[in-house]
Amino acid sequence: KTCCALLEVTSRCSLACPDCFARDKIGGEPSFEELTARLQELGGDNGPLVQLSGGEPTDREDLLDLIRAGKAAGVRYLQLNSNGVRIGTEPGHAKALADAGLSFVFLQFDGLTDGVYRTLRGQNLLDVKLRAIDRLGEAGLGVTLVPMLVPGVNTHEIGDILRFAIQNSPAVRGVHFQPAS
Repeated sequence: KTCCALLEVTSRCSLACPDCFARDKIGGEPSFEELTARLQELGGDNGPLVQLSGGEPTDREDLLDLIRAGKAAGVRYLQLNSNGVRIGTEPGHAKALADAGLSFVFLQFDGLTDGVYRTLRGQNLLDVKLRAIDRLGEAGLGVTLVPMLVPGVNTHEIGDILRFAIQNSPAVRGVHFQPAS
């Protein structure tokens, strides 16, 4: 039985990272009806954790409806895999995600300096990421930081990332390192 299902909801993304984990992973964007059918298949007693991923799921205007549909289908835990840009720039979006039934967020978080983000994401994003964490914490949504580790770019910040996670508990509940290969 599946314990964790990855549901790719879009190929669109608000960033154009030089190295993208999800680039060209799916074609186009599944319809709301296709996704709700998948959520119904996955829901129910002892159903898996469902990760809403993509591209950037918050680029879907019907994401809140998808989360509500997942909860209605009996999906107990809905996780959002996100770059955090919309959460960090749009006041109220974190609360809307929580109110829709989201369980927690896997947040792309590569380091604690803008130089890391300029190299890995093509722009300064640290302030946006910090705002996203604050807003998610205020909304009661747990956050797992997800740094993409690249030797010579951000591996020297591993300790700082772990200390940051501890200092920002209980909003930050974990760190999931993803080494680039």
